[in-house]
Amino acid sequence: MEGEKDVMAAAMSSPETHIKLADPNEDTYWGRVHKTFCMLDFRTAFTTERELAEAQELLAAHRRGESVDPIKLEHAKYVTLAIVHPDTGKPVFTPLRASMIVPMNMIMDGAMLLANSTKTTVFAQWLNQTYNALHYYANRNASNEDTAQQRAVAYVGATASSVGASLGIRRVAKQMTNAKWAPVVARMGPFAAVAAADLLNMAVMRQSEYLHGVHVYDENGDHVGKSRRCGALAVASCATGRIFAAAPILLLPPLILSRVDKHSTLFTRPKTRWLRVPALLGLVGCAIQFSVPLTFGLFRQTAQLDNKYLEPELQHAKRKQDGQPSGTSAIFAPDMEGEKPSDPDIDGDAAAELFNRQVDQQKLVAMAARVTQLQDEDAELRARHDKREQETHEFVAYFQKEIQTRDKQLTKLGEELAAARLSHALALEQMQQARDTERQHFIQQATAKEEASTEQIFYLREELHQLELFREMKDSVATKLKDLETQLTLEREQARDTAGALERKFLEEKARLQKEHEKKIELVKQQAKEDARNGLDADTRKIVTDNKRMGEELRFQLQMTEELQREKQQFEARAKTLNIELQLQVQKEAEFAKQAQRQSRELTQLRASLRETEHKLGAGLAAASWDAHAHITRHEREREELTLDVEGLRKLLSLKNRELRNLRRLAQAILSQRTDVEQFFLDSLEHVKREIERERKEKRERDLENYHRDVNCAQGIKHSLRFPKLTSPTSPVTANSRKGLVPPTSPQHFTEKVDLRQLSWEDRERVLRLVFSKINHSQSFVNVESDAPPEVSETPPKQSRRHNEPSPNQREKQRSTAVYFATEPTNTGEGGRNTAGSNTGGDEMLSMSLSGMPLVPRVPTRSSIAKGK
Repeated sequence: MEGEKDVMAAAMSSPETHIKLADPNEDTYWGRVHKTFCMLDFRTAFTTERELAEAQELLAAHRRGESVDPIKLEHAKYVTLAIVHPDTGKPVFTPLRASMIVPMNMIMDGAMLLANSTKTTVFAQWLNQTYNALHYYANRNASNEDTAQQRAVAYVGATASSVGASLGIRRVAKQMTNAKWAPVVARMGPFAAVAAADLLNMAVMRQSEYLHGVHVYDENGDHVGKSRRCGALAVASCATGRIFAAAPILLLPPLILSRVDKHSTLFTRPKTRWLRVPALLGLVGCAIQFSVPLTFGLFRQTAQLDNKYLEPELQHAKRKQDGQPSGTSAIFAPDMEGEKPSDPDIDGDAAAELFNRQVDQQKLVAMAARVTQLQDEDAELRARHDKREQETHEFVAYFQKEIQTRDKQLTKLGEELAAARLSHALALEQMQQARDTERQHFIQQATAKEEASTEQIFYLREELHQLELFREMKDSVATKLKDLETQLTLEREQARDTAGALERKFLEEKARLQKEHEKKIELVKQQAKEDARNGLDADTRKIVTDNKRMGEELRFQLQMTEELQREKQQFEARAKTLNIELQLQVQKEAEFAKQAQRQSRELTQLRASLRETEHKLGAGLAAASWDAHAHITRHEREREELTLDVEGLRKLLSLKNRELRNLRRLAQAILSQRTDVEQFFLDSLEHVKREIERERKEKRERDLENYHRDVNCAQGIKHSLRFPKLTSPTSPVTANSRKGLVPPTSPQHFTEKVDLRQLSWEDRERVLRLVFSKINHSQSFVNVESDAPPEVSETPPKQSRRHNEPSPNQREKQRSTAVYFATEPTNTGEGGRNTAGSNTGGDEMLSMSLSGMPLVPRVPTRSSIAKGK
């Protein structure tokens, strides 16, 4: 796993496929960022052929060792990198150059982000993938030639994957019920499409690099062979870099515009809606200009890879070039001169061989002189090396002293800085409290003024609303009054016309009736004259008839005259009522005009007071904003200073944490070793406890047997009987025998538990010997039987086999890592130690050493291990 991690770490540093010596500018991250930033410079896109030739000539002169202006040399270098293909050495087509990445991708990415329908989305994705395919083809690795079929498959697959991913995400966003996350998912469509297309395009367009390998060079620039591992890792790192570079380009601009739309109406107003497209394109261009260098700066165009990560055949070829043996053998011919007959040809061959030997001897003498000279030079160089090494040691010692002095100064300054920071923090806290109190006071005052002004404005608005209602009512009343006046005038004219028409009608009727009456009278007179002529009786009847008829007509005329008089009186009464209403309306209008004048004066006064209040409120808010701005500026400056302090403390804390981790690791190692040793001791103590328990049981059984045997003998019982003779407790023989024979250990006082504090020095020495024997994986005691008493060495075979079985802890430790020690006894006295019951023994000790290290004998001491314990 570590090897695979190292391979991935080495491969992630090379987005291209040639493993060569790195450019000195690529040694650092910011050097690679600066190089990529200069390659993306739009000003180098339209460089003429003459300028390009001059730049190449300038670089060639620099390679020849000629003196060149560094500024011009750097400009020529970046112009060549931005225009010329690094493998073929030919200029790239202008729209597909590295310096055209920003403007071309700004258009493509802007089209993808602005697409809001299926057709525009498909067109934008197709256009982007077409440009990407052309760009990949123009800037491909020249060491691997792709076929037309591979390019067609990559183009179709990338276009289909990008269109499918974009449309799929759009559909998922439309089907989402959560209105908060639907726009976020929709904004992920272009990025997902570009990522899918990049992966598929890299996998197909550059498949020959991980199938057939890429060219690999050694430190001297010599071609070694092709490596499929390097090709696969280079393609993977290149795809990763392109996806990381596309993330801020396609995700940040929509997010920024959505935040602007949320807090402003700049892009939603009709007059400024057109600014959305230029703003989006500008954000995309800025993101490309900074995202591509910062992302591609993480990788190197050409990188060095350790030899052990290459294929075995490349490693073998590399060893051959380094001069190591490659499996060839030398052939030797045997000397057969003694078996051949003597003839002239053989004598001539002997002379030639003698001459060759003389030449070889001269060469050997010359080579010996050369070896002597080289040995002298080697001695001189060694002396120089020793002198320089001594000077280096002195230099390092001097600087170590200086560093210690600086460390002391830094410690002192750090303490002073901590005290200053503490005082500064206290002062800052006091200032913050004072500022918060003052700010709270200002806020309360401003809030009170704002509430009073708001309340006053509310009352003024209410009065203004009532005044507007009064104006509307006045306008409606005036309109109604005008309508009534117009209607009254029309009715008067109609009444006048009607009265005149009736009068004319009455006069005409009266004149007609008078004429008819006169005609009738004339006719009557004539008839009367005729009747008078003809006879009186007929005339009388005719006159009576005419009188009746004329009376009826006169009554009808009188009735019509009365009706017309009544209608005239009604119209006159209505005219009087309308005149009265007109006078009332005029009086109301005058009263309303007075009220309007009074309210207009009050409104003017209120407006003046409102303007004065607004002016005071604006002045107070301006002062408060200025104070807030001053406080914010001061606190920002203080915050920056504190940020610097915090960064320094973080670095110091990281160093302390690193040291603490090292200490913890060492402590853990020590604890693990200590745990192993403690486990050894615990197992040894457990084994000794079992042995002591076994010995106590055996001793107790032997004592009981001896006791019963003595009792039987005292009572005169034969040895063949199993049980003693039963006697009464009052028997004198039994009492005397019981007084003389007492069992050594009572059953109620016997215990199998072993207290470690009751161990003798012999048992403790056995524990130590057993510990060391277990450490050395010994299966038995170390000279335990020779030092133990006779009764201890008489152990039954079954019990010894059972007690010598390893415990669970011992079996667990046998599976764990063992620590080996070597022990050897060292006798410092002649008599040894006395095992006959004394607590003092001979001077003997054990010397230990780790296995694999020399065993150093210890100097004899006056006290033994038993005395030390």
